[in-house]
Amino acid sequence: MKRTAFAILTAILMSQHCTAATHDNETLTQAAQLAKVQAAHFVASRYSDARDYESAIRELQSTLLTDPDNVLTHSNLSVFYGKLGHYNMAKMHALQVLELNPPDTMHANMILASWEYHLGNENRAQEIMNNVIVPDKNDPRYRFYQSCRACYYASTGDIAEVEQAIQESLGASNQSMKFYRNDVIFDPYRQQQWFIDLVGITTEQQEPDSGD
Repeated sequence: MKRTAFAILTAILMSQHCTAATHDNETLTQAAQLAKVQAAHFVASRYSDARDYESAIRELQSTLLTDPDNVLTHSNLSVFYGKLGHYNMAKMHALQVLELNPPDTMHANMILASWEYHLGNENRAQEIMNNVIVPDKNDPRYRFYQSCRACYYASTGDIAEVEQAIQESLGASNQSMKFYRNDVIFDPYRQQQWFIDLVGITTEQQEPDSGD
């Protein structure tokens, strides 16, 4: 009887040990996957800064096999595809973000509006923009909202709205300055005086040194 009880107790302890070991292995695997995704986003952001959007996309696509429902991955893929003019792919990833139902859908809706506009669905695009809830000026998201708004109207060619949105975002925080100086969507406006007055002369605009 004692041997039977001892055997049962041993079996229970071994089972608990195996369960704990399995849990630890799962935790390590999840941590490794998270680290891989974070590293991919960091590398993709560097490619994006260099306007190498194809490489940025490849970097992020590689993470979808192990983390297919990552909201940030789909959001960034939508942006990168849009910058390349692949608007159907950009729209697909924006819709994927909305299907995942994150707590904040402002950015996903605003980039979706841009892709709808480029796909010829102008009324739908404006409808989406009209339905976006504008954050209060004291809300930390207000600057980001205005940056997204500037991007949308830059894609539609509405200079007055672009100028106003840039002014609003820079008034909320000057952290947007680098974004406006670097992002490809604002290239058509870089030589215009209102843009120079707001953002300054970017490296691409500076005249070559004459040597005098």
